[in-house]
Amino acid sequence: MERRRQRLEPYRRRLADDTATTETFQLTPQYGGTLMGCDIHIVLERRRNGQPKWIGEYCSDNHPVVGRNLRARQRDYGFFGRLAHVRHHPEEGPHHYPQNLPRDVSDLAWDQYMRCPTDYHTPSHLSVPDFCEAYLAENPNDPQIRAEHVAFDLLGVDSEEDCEYRVVFWFDN
Repeated sequence: MERRRQRLEPYRRRLADDTATTETFQLTPQYGGTLMGCDIHIVLERRRNGQPKWIGEYCSDNHPVVGRNLRARQRDYGFFGRLAHVRHHPEEGPHHYPQNLPRDVSDLAWDQYMRCPTDYHTPSHLSVPDFCEAYLAENPNDPQIRAEHVAFDLLGVDSEEDCEYRVVFWFDN
């Protein structure tokens, strides 16, 4: 508790200098009681029906090179909390608990995760439909997501009939 107070002291001092900001700014955000910054790292994996190996399609850390639409990568603490089952316990909608990295994870996902394994936390994976369902449960009125094309609008996935897709993800602070 003392360490948290020490970390927040510069913010308190800065706020004390500006009375207008002091009246409107709260040091306890909606989810969790401390100032936080959290990002999601996503690897989309594909496996052809009948094949045992998952192939990494792309990683959100280098998505501009790939040219995919990654709406899912934007900071959305309600969505992140639903995926990681932390700081947010929704009454309605899907509940997902972290499942760790899958045993048959693609080489791309493994390489990306091992870049900073001590900084990353709450690794998990979901099918694309489950991932999209969790997003829609948290953001039912997102104007940039079309219900009939949610996988494409959220992850840039144009599904093929002979392929299975899943999302491997983890977070950092």
